[in-house]
Amino acid sequence: KEGTNDSKATVSVLYWKNMKWIPVLTTLVCLVTGEHLAVVRGVKEGTEGVIDINGFKVMVLNDMEEVGKVAAQGAEVESVEDVTGKRLTASSLCGGEDPNAEWGARSISGGSNYLAESYAFPQGGGGEGVVVYILDSGVRCSHAVFGGRCTFAANFADNIDEDEVGHGTHVAGIVAAVSQKAAITSIKVLDSSNTAKYADVLKGIAHAVSDIKAHGKPSVINLSLSSPFSEILNNAIAAIPDGTIVVTSAGNKAKDACDFSPGTSNNSINVGNVGFGGSYYPQRNSNHGKCIDIHAAGEFISSASNADDTSLKQLTGTSMATPHVAGVVANY
Repeated sequence: KEGTNDSKATVSVLYWKNMKWIPVLTTLVCLVTGEHLAVVRGVKEGTEGVIDINGFKVMVLNDMEEVGKVAAQGAEVESVEDVTGKRLTASSLCGGEDPNAEWGARSISGGSNYLAESYAFPQGGGGEGVVVYILDSGVRCSHAVFGGRCTFAANFADNIDEDEVGHGTHVAGIVAAVSQKAAITSIKVLDSSNTAKYADVLKGIAHAVSDIKAHGKPSVINLSLSSPFSEILNNAIAAIPDGTIVVTSAGNKAKDACDFSPGTSNNSINVGNVGFGGSYYPQRNSNHGKCIDIHAAGEFISSASNADDTSLKQLTGTSMATPHVAGVVANY
């Protein structure tokens, strides 16, 4: 109802088909203008615009005509979220400089209050036969840190098949450093602004799930991005088949992590960020609270740069903490 807060109703929609009006019933959220994500049921296989994540189906709907087209198939619009003007953001901050930048991997081999002198790789290097999907800004797969085990697989953000901002390359470089034999697969969902449309992230997840089903290898999905709480995004993560481990960043707003997605899904390991200065401490910008599953190194982390095939740069954020965990998961 326009001018009210009522958002959901069962209504009759008249849809023009085969030279006649067809009345259909559907449950929908009031679509006035803008972009909405709709969870749909009963939609025909192969319907254009459906994002299918292991049977969890989402469409982007912009107006009532599109709702009518879905409803005319006998499908149900189960729930809708208004994402007009909303985007997911990369969970990293400006870099800065720290001479101890390699401390991230050393913290994995260290104890609760100390750093190891060096990172102790698992016997054989770890990660052999495992695929780690980096849903991010793309990855400069030619960088030396990847040693030829990185593939740029898909791009849902734009038409530029490279990492324009360096976030994804940095994240992937951390995974590669921690898990020395895991294969890295890049799926670009963040554009040059380091943000992503919800639909593009869902498409990236769907692509990863489809690929995992095709090859059948043990897999990890790294999502170093976050947004305000989204039930649809969380449910999309929950739909990922058992056996695929999803690792998410908690976000960098210094707020309750329970207010953000996709880390609040019940199917992900949600990672907060710590720094080190003689002992570990919560990084001041990291989200916090009971929705954090684990903390990892994320301050002044040195990793691969997108500038060329050999240089490194430092970044801070839960985006950097997350791939440390993803790399460990890939090893074991």
